[in-house]
Amino acid sequence: MTADFILTLATAVPVGQAPDLLELNHRLVILTWITFGLLLGLLYKVAWKPVLRALEGREQSIRNALNEAAKAKASLGEMESRGRQIVAEAEQRAGELLETAREAAETAARQIDRASQARVKLMTDEARRDIEQATQKARESVRQDAAMLAMTMTEKILRQQLTPDMRRSILKNLLDEL
Repeated sequence: MTADFILTLATAVPVGQAPDLLELNHRLVILTWITFGLLLGLLYKVAWKPVLRALEGREQSIRNALNEAAKAKASLGEMESRGRQIVAEAEQRAGELLETAREAAETAARQIDRASQARVKLMTDEARRDIEQATQKARESVRQDAAMLAMTMTEKILRQQLTPDMRRSILKNLLDEL
């Protein structure tokens, strides 16, 4: 109701006359400026400081968010760098482990080869000894058999050709030699 009253005062036109919309009404302009000034003063007193505080708070939160984003970006860069470093270290360690395993396998293969060669040599030497022993036994057996055969034949020949006196004389000589 107050706004209607002010508007009526500002646009007071004599009764029966139509208002000219293009005509500049000085009272209306002054009243508009007064209203603007009063509202501006009222808003400054009541709303300006809270609005400024809200804007400053918003600015600070944006600034903090930007700082945190920069920190997060730097941290992410560090993490990526550390991740690459860890991957490189893991690849290097895996290469070292593979090299160690390869060297261990080669060493084991050489040891197995040496052990098998030693075993073959041992078995060959053992077989040679067995063959030599068997040969010695066979020779000894052949000698014994030959000696037995020679003795048997000699005995038969001597029995047929020696007289009892000759036999006694030979036995006496043999006993004396022993």
